[in-house]
Amino acid sequence: MEKSTSLGCPATLTTRLFSVLAITLIAVILPGCAALKPGESIRFKSETELGVSAIRLEWLKQCEGPGGTMPTNDIGSLLQDYADLATAFRLCANRHNSFIEYMEPIVKKEQEGNP
Repeated sequence: MEKSTSLGCPATLTTRLFSVLAITLIAVILPGCAALKPGESIRFKSETELGVSAIRLEWLKQCEGPGGTMPTNDIGSLLQDYADLATAFRLCANRHNSFIEYMEPIVKKEQEGNP
């Protein structure tokens, strides 16, 4: 006569289910473990690395001046050249200020952490 467990199932059925479950777990887990090389550890990025990786490329664009040839020495050409330069400078200053606002807290935190 077969012995039964508290659930009323035969002991051999419970043993078989446990064996199948154990073999399945081993078959699933072992290939995942084989992907890790000995001595290889997971490297987490610091806040500084995350901050630098999120920098927009438009912030790193060099300032541009007016294109073309030198203006002639008449008032209209010089005023137009000044207006073109002022516009280019404002765009460059806006990019620079955005970059400074973004980087300032990151740099301060990094400097406080590294004496």
